[in-house]
Amino acid sequence: MSQDAYEDRAAGAIVGTFVGDALGAGCHWYYDVDQLRATYGWVEGYVRPRPGHYHDMLEPGQFSQTGQILLLTLESLAERGEHDPLDLGRRLDGLLETLDGTSFSGRYSNGYVCDLYRARQAGRGWDDPRTPSWSDTSEAAMRAPLLVARYGRERAAAGREVLRNVRSTHQDPLVVAQSTAFGLVVRELVAGAPLSPGVAAAARSLAKGPAALARDPGARGLAPPPSEELPLIDAILQPAYVIGAAQDPATRLEEPWKIARVYGLACAINFLIPAAYYLAACYPGEFEAPVLQAVNGPGNNMARAALTGALAGAQVGLSGIPARFLEGLEQGERIVELARTVAASA
Repeated sequence: MSQDAYEDRAAGAIVGTFVGDALGAGCHWYYDVDQLRATYGWVEGYVRPRPGHYHDMLEPGQFSQTGQILLLTLESLAERGEHDPLDLGRRLDGLLETLDGTSFSGRYSNGYVCDLYRARQAGRGWDDPRTPSWSDTSEAAMRAPLLVARYGRERAAAGREVLRNVRSTHQDPLVVAQSTAFGLVVRELVAGAPLSPGVAAAARSLAKGPAALARDPGARGLAPPPSEELPLIDAILQPAYVIGAAQDPATRLEEPWKIARVYGLACAINFLIPAAYYLAACYPGEFEAPVLQAVNGPGNNMARAALTGALAGAQVGLSGIPARFLEGLEQGERIVELARTVAASA
């Protein structure tokens, strides 16, 4: 693959994740779509959270606590030149020290962050298999594009490092499988594959041997001892089914944002990831349209938009993300610079 094309798509996947998170942070968690529309109309850019609503301490263009952890991960990858679990653990400890273990500390602490806080307060190390959360959320999948950007030139390496990183914060087998599968799909897009039902076919070779992917003799620090039980095959089949439905005129929704109602509005990863696949597949080769459809759906639109932004950014590249999204993003210039550094190190 072309060096420049790879780096552009890899950086696009990273930056697209941040953009989606920040777009959703201002209008997050409106489960009533009529209330969402009455408050913001059709969201087309960064907006300010309303007083008394979630994230009301944020300004337009600022990202959530998930974005803060994304930035810590990106900084570690850029500065260390590789996935260094011990270094990332130290950076996460610095953020945890600013929190109090409750949901409303910091930029709203999701359940898995509260679980990590309690584990660290109890003296459990990052290499303790009890430390990762049993939360069913998608934050680990959102970090996957960062690992893909660094290791995506070689499929097995990308799968290995995504898996290690996912297991540092989440241990539910379904979450591990879907998060890792998402990373493998992003990897294929970054490598130049089109977004089609066949996008997962190349990655399926890893799914046929989950034990081989799960084994990581060199794992240290954040990654707990990997399990031999990784039900990856169904997770890697899912995008083919969803993308096929999105690209079939007989099953496509006239208003794609309504896919949130089909798969579910809450925070579970199995609600969010298929919606992201669907929206990205509705607009192959575009960035703004699928991400705004994700944001304008009710429920956890922030995570849905971040996941969609990764898929869209991996297709169009950094060069295809509209400038207004980069200019309005908190620390946008720095995120772009770090993303380029990580992509160039692959």
